[in-house]
Amino acid sequence: TKVRPKEVSGWISRARSGGPSPAIIDVFSFASRWWTWWEEINPAWRARMGNVAKRLAKEGEGDWDSVASTGPNGLLNILICLRWWYDALCGDEGGMAEWKEALEDVEWALERIW
Repeated sequence: TKVRPKEVSGWISRARSGGPSPAIIDVFSFASRWWTWWEEINPAWRARMGNVAKRLAKEGEGDWDSVASTGPNGLLNILICLRWWYDALCGDEGGMAEWKEALEDVEWALERIW
């Protein structure tokens, strides 16, 4: 939880209730924090592909317990952050490519978890 985006803590403290997305002023910073967190909670065998930032290996097999949880770093929090990130983009096509890459990586992980 040390690198988890701070907006998640506020959401958890409100019992994960619905409502509008938090005001994310710096979308680039939020995206960077999301990637750092996503990398941290992924299994160690999903190491980065070389020095390419934000790209985890999409091969190998192993335990997914670090991702498939319901705790403070659980999948629901990952998914809500993707929604907030999307909302903060406000249709900015330039930032949408990175968001889609994140979405595709989460989708890939979900397909292997279940």
